[in-house]
Amino acid sequence: MSRDGAGRGPVARSHPSPRHGPAQKDEHKRQLERLRAELEAERLRAQELRRRFAAETRELKEAAERDRQLLAERLHSRWEQRQARELQRLRELNQQQRAVEIRRLLCSKEAELRKVQGMLLQQRDDAIRQARDLQQQLAKKLLRGDWSSSEARRKLHDVLSKLRWETNGKQAAHIHRLEDKLLLQRRCFLNYILERFEGDQPTTSKEARAKATAWHRLQTLLSTRAIKPCLDAPLQGRTGSGQSVAEVGVQTVGQQEDCLPGSTHSRLLEQNAHLQSALKDLERRCSVLQEENCLLRKGSSPEVQEEWERLKQKTVKLGLICKQLQERSMQLQNIACMINTVPGATAHPKLH
Repeated sequence: MSRDGAGRGPVARSHPSPRHGPAQKDEHKRQLERLRAELEAERLRAQELRRRFAAETRELKEAAERDRQLLAERLHSRWEQRQARELQRLRELNQQQRAVEIRRLLCSKEAELRKVQGMLLQQRDDAIRQARDLQQQLAKKLLRGDWSSSEARRKLHDVLSKLRWETNGKQAAHIHRLEDKLLLQRRCFLNYILERFEGDQPTTSKEARAKATAWHRLQTLLSTRAIKPCLDAPLQGRTGSGQSVAEVGVQTVGQQEDCLPGSTHSRLLEQNAHLQSALKDLERRCSVLQEENCLLRKGSSPEVQEEWERLKQKTVKLGLICKQLQERSMQLQNIACMINTVPGATAHPKLH
């Protein structure tokens, strides 16, 4: 026992024996290398796990992002559909309200139109009745011979002016426009004739007397107002089918005034003669102007060209005036023929 104890004691306290020292070191080295290999394998395994975890995390994030985007798109699509349905409902409601408002306005406008149409029909009937009564009264008084020609003409002018100017519509404006146009044509024609008569100096007393006579006839023709109803009647007939019945009454009264016997017939014949003489004078002036144009065409200076252009324009204007005078002369001839064929022209010799 003491020997075993004596043997163990020195062994525990003493250093390892030289025989077991290198073997233990080798064992320790092998264990250390094994541990290092295990640690390296564990480290590699941990890296692989980290890479796999990162890949899985990235995939999960991408899947979550896709799901979030898909959910957002679905919600946005649902919101747009809801908004579109709401807008469509509002549009339909607005259209229904507008349709109701339009129907209400149309009904009110139709009622107003019916009211105005009734008033116009009543005014038309009143105008027809008034025009017929006035025509019958004037015809009876003219046939009885109670009035003189001047009094009858004055009465007819009063009735005509009353029927013309008391109508609120297109008739008064049309008559004003025709009168302004006629006055403008007369003024232009007078200015043109004055320029021509002042520019041309007469060479002989016979030619001067002829031009003075023609000028006096033109002034007499253009200053007279007796042919105005004859000229206004066909122009007023061109206003179309929309004219009122009051205008029809005006035209019938104007035609009755045109057919008056007596001094009107002689005046129309005199005016026709004046028109014929004025037309001949104008034709002579046209021929003179054409000769002047032929002479001016041979020149080449700018002044001559300007003078030629001016004369050409005046020739065109003069031709138009000649045409108008021819038309008016034909109208006067037709009126004279109508007056000659009227039976009342011979039934009342005192009116001549």
